[in-house]
Amino acid sequence: MSRRNRYGDDYLGLKQTFAVQTGMIELFGPGIHQQIDCNESNKWSVECTLQQVKDVIQEIYEPFDYIAGASIKQYAHYGQNIRDRSFRRWNYYPMKNLRVYGSIYPPRYDLSLITADVTMHYTVGDALLHERDVLSMANDMPNAKVRRVARECFSHTDFVSAADAREMVLDYILERINESNKK
Repeated sequence: MSRRNRYGDDYLGLKQTFAVQTGMIELFGPGIHQQIDCNESNKWSVECTLQQVKDVIQEIYEPFDYIAGASIKQYAHYGQNIRDRSFRRWNYYPMKNLRVYGSIYPPRYDLSLITADVTMHYTVGDALLHERDVLSMANDMPNAKVRRVARECFSHTDFVSAADAREMVLDYILERINESNKK
C-alpha cells in the first residue's frame, strides 16, 4: 500500500470519526430547513459551518424537500469506492477486514448475480457519477441496459428535482413498466 493511499485512508476515516463523534450521522435529512442560531460566539462551530453549507446548497438546489438525506457512513463508503475505483463492501481497513471478511480487503460486489432487467439512466452532466462507471457497472450485470439522458446539462439531482425530469426520465420508465405489464 502506498503512503499516499494510506494517508487518504486515514483522512477518510478521520472525517467519518469526527462526524460521528460530533453527532452528525446524517447529511441533508428531514430537518435541513431548521435554522441554527449562529452568532459571533459560535459562528465557527461545526453546526454553524454545516448550516452555512446547507444554505448555499439550498440556494443551488431549491427543491431540497425532495432529496433524501444520507448517513455519513454512506458518503464515506461512496468515497471509498471512488478512491479505490471499485465497487466493494465497506472497508474497515486490514485488521478488521480480516475479522469481518476473512481478507485484508473488502470483497467486491458480484454484480453478475443481479439478473433482473435493469435500465441504468445516466447523464454526462452528473458531477457525482461518471459515464464510464455506469457503463462499467452495466457491463458486469447480465441484463442491464444503459440510457443516456438527452439533456447534456442534466445533473444528479435533476433526476428528482428538474422541471423536465418527467419528460427526460420518468415517462420512459413508466412506458417500460406498462410494456412489461402487457407481457
